[in-house]
Amino acid sequence: MGCGFFDYLNKNYSYYNAPEGQDPVGKLVGLGKYGFISGTMISLYDACLWSHCVNAAQFFNTFGYWVAPMTGMCLAFSTVTYSLCRFRNKDDKLNYIGGALASGSVVHCWKKSPRLSGWVTIGMVLYAVLKKQAILDGHDRNILMSELDEETQHKSYFPWRTLPYRNYSSKPRFPHNKEDYYINHY
Repeated sequence: MGCGFFDYLNKNYSYYNAPEGQDPVGKLVGLGKYGFISGTMISLYDACLWSHCVNAAQFFNTFGYWVAPMTGMCLAFSTVTYSLCRFRNKDDKLNYIGGALASGSVVHCWKKSPRLSGWVTIGMVLYAVLKKQAILDGHDRNILMSELDEETQHKSYFPWRTLPYRNYSSKPRFPHNKEDYYINHY
């Protein structure tokens, strides 16, 4: 059993539950939850392993540094794509390009580095165009990790791990014997 609130959000709010230009709250919550969760994970990593926060003020400062911009990028994308779709009355790649450019502006306001925000914006625009093209072509929602069909669901992503007797570790010094398994051979 998981967290009740996040399970509720995951089941009831998704960006693609409604067509483009409909259900703005569902689209905001559907993308905002990913920004919040990823920002939370990165901020926990930063606070515990990188910044070594020693009090609550430092922790919440680190938390706000990561969570607010990442959630803001998701909210800017969904708001601009929804608004462009409603304004233009078209569902095409330009809506996603506008959303990616809005997310890039949030990155620029956050990091204040034109070089970084420029490259991040270019990457987001390219991903948005690929994502929208995949949706228009009728492909799976997730273009990076699609659902597996019946033929490939039992295959491993790492085939070298499933081949028998193909490991590169050295041979054991002594053969395995059940009777003296816990005896020190050294």
